[in-house]
Amino acid sequence: MAEARDKTMQGVLWYSALVLYSMLVLPRMLSTGMFLDGVVYASIARNMAEGYGSLWSPAYTATVYPVFYEHPPLGFWLQAWAYRVGGDVVAVEAFWGCAMGLLLLLELAGIWRCLQPSDTPLTGAWFPAMLWVLTPMTSWAVAQNMLEVPLTVCSLGAVWLCLLGLQHPRPGVRAGCSIGAGLMLLSGLGIKGPVALFPLAVPVLVRGYAGISRRRALGMTGGMLLTCVLVGSLLCLMQPAAWEFAKHYGQQQLWASVAGRRETSGSRWDVLRALSREIVVPLVLGGGLTVLRLRRPRTRRTSGQRRLGWAYLGIALAASLPLLLSIKQRRWYVFPSLPFYALALAAWWQPAALRLERCLQAQPLYRQRLRAGCVCGLVLALGAMGLERHALRRDVTLHQDFAKPAVTLPARAVLSVYPAHLAAHWTLIAHLQRHFKASVTSVIGAPYLVTTHDTVLPEGIAAQYAPLLLPHTRTYLLFRHRTADPPIAGP
Repeated sequence: MAEARDKTMQGVLWYSALVLYSMLVLPRMLSTGMFLDGVVYASIARNMAEGYGSLWSPAYTATVYPVFYEHPPLGFWLQAWAYRVGGDVVAVEAFWGCAMGLLLLLELAGIWRCLQPSDTPLTGAWFPAMLWVLTPMTSWAVAQNMLEVPLTVCSLGAVWLCLLGLQHPRPGVRAGCSIGAGLMLLSGLGIKGPVALFPLAVPVLVRGYAGISRRRALGMTGGMLLTCVLVGSLLCLMQPAAWEFAKHYGQQQLWASVAGRRETSGSRWDVLRALSREIVVPLVLGGGLTVLRLRRPRTRRTSGQRRLGWAYLGIALAASLPLLLSIKQRRWYVFPSLPFYALALAAWWQPAALRLERCLQAQPLYRQRLRAGCVCGLVLALGAMGLERHALRRDVTLHQDFAKPAVTLPARAVLSVYPAHLAAHWTLIAHLQRHFKASVTSVIGAPYLVTTHDTVLPEGIAAQYAPLLLPHTRTYLLFRHRTADPPIAGP
């Protein structure tokens, strides 16, 4: 009976973590305006779903990255299936990210249950889940369609299978888990490249804590690596286009980034600054629980909890420290390591979290209030999502200027731009491709021309184009070539 009460109480806390995730993520789902990278990835996946580009030849625009070698293509291919099912609507990429976040929560719970200290019970999976949800980057990355989210799904899946295999007594099951983890590892490579390789270190990092023999740990790592190499090699042999893509990706992106020739930031240490910012909120939550625990009879942290925290911290460092090898740094690169930092903090703060569980178990009224709070929080999250529908949260002027054009641009049109620097205006390019499937070029003579209010067109260009009415525009103007077919009337 007591065990059933524990599971009920932990279930309530787990639901509270899910509601917290909903409150942080759902209000962003239907608002307009997404981070530039997410818009680019959505455009490539949508294009692939419509047959414009393929798995080994992903296409962005006709003039900018006609073949997109900046990232491996598996993430786009997977998301393309969502567009095939849901159609070309902005809500597809929004709810795609939300679904990926829910998968991450389930994987996080599975990993938490794999490693149990022998000297004390652990809290439910709600605690590391809540710590991870509260990291600011979690709700941001999920809502912005970042490739790091499906990458983290594959990485956590590989770690989960690896831990299951290490602890299982049957060799056949261990081999199956090793193969499955290797396939997840290969999938992570197909989404974001070598940053997905850190699960290979997991058997060694948890060996001391879990009491795993060296032979079993090395066998698990070798099985994962062998699966990844064999399946990848077989894929390249059966699909020559896969090998061609890999060569271009390695030359144009991977080696150039390591050598510091691609989009370098100020310092290699930016990744550490990003990590320190992200773990502030979980630290505050854990510190608050610890302060509350000090007002009650203290429960000492056991050696098993300390060692478990160090094991998770080792995995987190294996996922984040190799990023220092490259000068190309972006704060969201640390996202795959954040679940393991949350797991480490959850292990170290177990006494405080266990005290909270016991308090809720002893006070039925508190549990009832928590349930009521979960219902209210979910209602508020859904209401905020409805209120935020079509709200402009990013690139407001650009979205307002092109939100309701007086004409409908033909699909896959190429637009001339003037001045020429607009052909490198990445936000404009991304918006025109995502919402109008249009590309831009600095060559004058295309059927349509985009310019700005503060630009005076030269006489030679002005003589070729006639203005089209774009009501209430603040920055951009649209012109049609005088010899082009009449535009299609907009709604």
